[in-house]
Amino acid sequence: MAVSRTTKHMTIRRRVQYVQIVTLWLLSSVLLLVVLDSLMIDVLIVVALIGVLLAAEATAPVYITPRWRKKLKTVISLGILLFGILAAYRLVTILIVVI
Repeated sequence: MAVSRTTKHMTIRRRVQYVQIVTLWLLSSVLLLVVLDSLMIDVLIVVALIGVLLAAEATAPVYITPRWRKKLKTVISLGILLFGILAAYRLVTILIVVI
């Protein structure tokens, strides 16, 4: 199946747009966390995951799913797994303090 030039151009444009959104989100998140004196790795990971999910939704194609979007699902899945591990760690530390 041949891919037209227009489809390929749209895919590249969406990928660049995705990278721009994620980069802007991460830079502004780090800046805001530094200003608020709340820069911790677990908070940054959660905020970064939110940005990746928002950017993925904002740049989602309507009719086709490019190969790079399929790989992005793997990255998002790993991020959600890492979020679950961080949440479990926080919960365990809270329970240890309470007990």
